[in-house]
Amino acid sequence: MNLVLAAHRSCQNFPATVSHTLEWKDARTLRWQAEVSSEAAPVLGQHFGLDYRKNWELWQVDVCEIFLQQRQHPQELTAPYLELQVSRQGQPLAIVIQKPRVSCYIPLGLELSAVVEATPRGWRHSCELVWPWPRAGELYLGAFACLGESSARGYFSHAPNPEAQADFHRPEFFIPWQGS
Repeated sequence: MNLVLAAHRSCQNFPATVSHTLEWKDARTLRWQAEVSSEAAPVLGQHFGLDYRKNWELWQVDVCEIFLQQRQHPQELTAPYLELQVSRQGQPLAIVIQKPRVSCYIPLGLELSAVVEATPRGWRHSCELVWPWPRAGELYLGAFACLGESSARGYFSHAPNPEAQADFHRPEFFIPWQGS
């Protein structure tokens, strides 16, 4: 599945383009690739490492994100979802969101790898995740990016929310993954 992300209305003039590609490499392995082209100065996180369990607040640097939610029916908006992030330095973060802004946890034992390469105008990453749960129901997803300095941050989404502030934690805007 290929997605080109749109800038949120709060940052329409942010100088970047972002695309995501997702596919099942095999029955259990998800491959996620993202490419960012940006004229903005990079925001890096030297204090983050390669252990996805220890990179809380990774979203404060340049990251691409996907949210994956298994639903038994399309209206099951309260099901937990997996949030994956990869920075432009290859630092990952994985969180299971049980209730947005209320409860979450860091899943243990994920098989997650990310490789990042610089491009002439930005960066590209390739990430693989062995899906840790039985695949049941339909998979819904959200695809996002946070780029730039906090004073002029760019927020990108497959379906930007209409409010003045960008808000990615809105399962009603997640879309069915074609091919799940």
